[in-house]
Amino acid sequence: MAIRIGLSRNRGRYGNIVQALEGVKDELPAGVRIVIKPNFVSTTEPAAATHVEAVRAVIDFLGERAGTQIKIAEGAALGDTFQGFKNFGYLELKKEYPRMELVDLNRDIFETVYLKDSSGREHPFRVAQTILQSDFRISVTPPKTHDTVGVTLSLKNMLVGSLIRSSQVSALSVLWDPFHRMTESLPTRLRDLVSFERVIRLCGTRFLPSDKVKLHQGYLNINLFLFQLAGIIPPHLSVIDGYEGMEGDGPIHGRSIALDWALAGTDPLLVDRVTTRLMGFSPQDIGYLTFLSENREGPGKEKITFVGDSPQDLARPFQPHRNYERQKVWQKELAEAGDCREFLKQTAGKPVPPNGKKEDGQEDQD
Repeated sequence: MAIRIGLSRNRGRYGNIVQALEGVKDELPAGVRIVIKPNFVSTTEPAAATHVEAVRAVIDFLGERAGTQIKIAEGAALGDTFQGFKNFGYLELKKEYPRMELVDLNRDIFETVYLKDSSGREHPFRVAQTILQSDFRISVTPPKTHDTVGVTLSLKNMLVGSLIRSSQVSALSVLWDPFHRMTESLPTRLRDLVSFERVIRLCGTRFLPSDKVKLHQGYLNINLFLFQLAGIIPPHLSVIDGYEGMEGDGPIHGRSIALDWALAGTDPLLVDRVTTRLMGFSPQDIGYLTFLSENREGPGKEKITFVGDSPQDLARPFQPHRNYERQKVWQKELAEAGDCREFLKQTAGKPVPPNGKKEDGQEDQD
């Protein structure tokens, strides 16, 4: 049976998303707890965030299907989440839809899951309960290049944003921009030695109270962690708002790129793989997409039916992140570590709660 992906082009941001959702409307839920997850990796840079009109289109389309209150939930990586809601127009959206609730996942009650690295060592990660207990998770995000895993799309948006950041003020908010400016003019080889991923791996995973940062334990491990999280909290519906994307030094410092299309589907891996190709990249070079594909029976054999418009001539190659070639070292690290994927097939189960649930995610520290 073919898997359907809704595709719309040249109708503007709102129109594209509504039309793309029309292509998969029979697969959408009715009367369930719905969480819409936008992307606020930064709370101050609009080009790096999910546009409020994209979320408005999803809410309007759901209409009567949403039998209970819709939650818009995000846990910003940089800055205060509610400042992002304010800066990007979500507080105004709340006034238009009074039954809608805005949730800061960084302040949420959490449960702990254990993810394995390439050596088999387990690491605890705190996942927001709002995400874990939702009946239908919707990831809404623009397509962007990424400084560690190549591309960030519907899966990564859901997986990383759902992890807890304990500190109310993010140290990365202060450090990220200066670090980028200091290193952007360095020669390539030297720049790789002081890459953001490398510095975070050596220092930030120990001292910054953020499980989003804690993912950064080498290029191979971050892809393995994402692979395992995808077995616990995958999106049930993926919406790629391709009205604009970000190329170059994403997910924050890249350049906006005009596209004017949207994709929607209930198979997040296929939606992300299709988007990756539309961006001019090979899914085989993206670690977490590769692991997820290989973990399926007959990887890459799924038949896709595009409903709505055709993807023909839609591809627009994105300029990759400046350290994109360096990111692909995960392939070499995987070979050196041996085949560490077999035991990972056993890890995509239910989360393991901590001893005694906390009433506030702020009370627990790793």
